[in-house]
Amino acid sequence: MIRLVSLASASKRLSGMAPAHRERQTPVSETPESEPAHDRRGTGDETESFDPTASHPMDPDFQDFDSSGLIGDSVIDGDRHGIPSRVGDYRIEKLVGSGGMGRVYLAEHATMLRPVALKTLPPERMRQANAVERFYAEIRAAGRLLHPNIVTAFDAGCVDGVHYLAMEYVNGPTLSALVAESGPLAIGDAVSAIRDAARGLSHAHAAGIVHRDIKPSNLMRTRDGTVKIVDLGLAAASVAATGTAGRRSDSGRLVGTIAFMSPEQLENPDAVDARSDIYSLGAT
Repeated sequence: MIRLVSLASASKRLSGMAPAHRERQTPVSETPESEPAHDRRGTGDETESFDPTASHPMDPDFQDFDSSGLIGDSVIDGDRHGIPSRVGDYRIEKLVGSGGMGRVYLAEHATMLRPVALKTLPPERMRQANAVERFYAEIRAAGRLLHPNIVTAFDAGCVDGVHYLAMEYVNGPTLSALVAESGPLAIGDAVSAIRDAARGLSHAHAAGIVHRDIKPSNLMRTRDGTVKIVDLGLAAASVAATGTAGRRSDSGRLVGTIAFMSPEQLENPDAVDARSDIYSLGAT
């Protein structure tokens, strides 16, 4: 019953039929009249700066990565300054997203001629053990998942000291960008989007993976209307999935987007499970 209520709530939010999840959040189904839609980024993901609990401070490493780096038409840097021409077998075309957790490029495999979204660690993170550990945790989580509603990981490794993850390139908008540009989704489109995301989450949860940051800007819609879950940078794997009980590098840290977090995730970040993702999808 909780699952059904949560998913129904998500569909209503995207179609503009439900009130905001929390007062401090700008809902994805609304755009303030004083702020043009085309001037806004990450609609629905903004929160006030506050510390909900002193015992679980927000990890600054997880606050500034722009998941729109996987969007086909979201270029944030049009020149070649600081952009490598090649990483291993991949020819770099342009930078499409960046933040404290990584940089994402549109690239092409030199032999297969397949376009990919190539994520790398920022240069300043390359020698930080925790950053590298987090990056490879994302790689391992992505490697466990193969589903039409989750962005596919193709390849990963390290070349000349550059750690990279090659992923499916989705040439389409996030749900937050889509709503900001065109307004609330039609009810049928909203239901379809949430259904696709729920299917992807079901697959991830069955594999022992909890996303921990489900929100409109981490849900992308392809040209054919399929919605895919992106950005596994905060994903947590269960002991059953990994076969180990090691301490995570972000243990005890509050990670994710507060406006879409479940109360349980806020209170005890280390105890989060699949139900928190369902809550976040409902808040979407």
